[in-house]
Amino acid sequence: GTQNHEGIVGAAEAIDYLADLDAPRTNSTTRREALANSFQLIRQHEETLCRRLLEGLMGIPQLRIWGISDFNRMNERVPTVSVTHSLKSPEQLALALGKRGLYCWSGNHYALPLTEAMGLEPGGTLRIGLLHYNTDSEVDRLLNALSEIVSVS
Repeated sequence: GTQNHEGIVGAAEAIDYLADLDAPRTNSTTRREALANSFQLIRQHEETLCRRLLEGLMGIPQLRIWGISDFNRMNERVPTVSVTHSLKSPEQLALALGKRGLYCWSGNHYALPLTEAMGLEPGGTLRIGLLHYNTDSEVDRLLNALSEIVSVS
């Protein structure tokens, strides 16, 4: 059959993109070294963002963080955080955030047996995902919006 030309080019461009993240910061001599440095930079940035998010979420009354929130265990988690609020459903939170241009997801996130076992159904959780291209100001904007949303009856 025909080769997947789009996939081949897309994979090559994705590798270039990731390797180029390292370019302004170090003088990598090989593509492999640049990729390794880029992944380290990504991990550090995402961990910093996740800490900022968790710290802010911990200050919101009646909000529960599901998963690792111990800052000494940050290397055991990814920057995706699930939360619930005692008065607002995950769907209400996601819709209100969406109206403010902040996109999060509500539900079971394809893990229905887990959310059922944890007693989170119906409704599941609000899932907030961060990536290397997110900024501190975006995290702050999300936290401010979420604080305002849960403070309104």
